[in-house]
Amino acid sequence: MLWARVRRRAPSWGTPDSHPDDFTKVRGAKRFKNKYTDEIWEVSDTRHSDKTGEWKVGLNGDLPNRNKKITIGRSDGKFIKIDNK
Repeated sequence: MLWARVRRRAPSWGTPDSHPDDFTKVRGAKRFKNKYTDEIWEVSDTRHSDKTGEWKVGLNGDLPNRNKKITIGRSDGKFIKIDNK
């Protein structure tokens, strides 16, 4: 779902910060699962592109990993980049 929106260049998304009712917390981790799309969102410790932090979103319902993820800005929910190697 998210992958399709990125390819259409949607400007921003509802994140666990902006739309907490759309997500459930994954126990024992800094991860959230979207109730409607099953996307896994993980809080990133980096602040390379956004002062308040970043969200890493796994592709195709998988956990985000180093080579396959979408990075979303935490302050405004805007798309930052896709890693799909």
